[in-house]
Amino acid sequence: MLVLAPGRSAQARSIVNEAPAAAEHAGSLAFSSTLTIRVDGGSRPGIGEEGEINFLTGDYRTTTRFQSTHQLSERRRVGDLVYASRGHVADRPGQQTRWDAAP
Repeated sequence: MLVLAPGRSAQARSIVNEAPAAAEHAGSLAFSSTLTIRVDGGSRPGIGEEGEINFLTGDYRTTTRFQSTHQLSERRRVGDLVYASRGHVADRPGQQTRWDAAP
């Protein structure tokens, strides 16, 4: 049985509870995340994402790579607009990026 006293927080100290305040204090934060897929003990192509979030302005950018298809997806938010683009990893070096915007 769990009993909570109303009007009082648990005051638990953990990285989950402290991370939002630390990130906001830092202003912006870079991140990198990898999802690994295993089937029958063998590794399969996964998904990787990297980017940066500015907690003061709300702006962010992310690049997601889908390793099995060599495709990537980029998203950015600047002000009130969110921009997105898609393409193949090999297509990017000399190619103009097409960005779609949405409010």
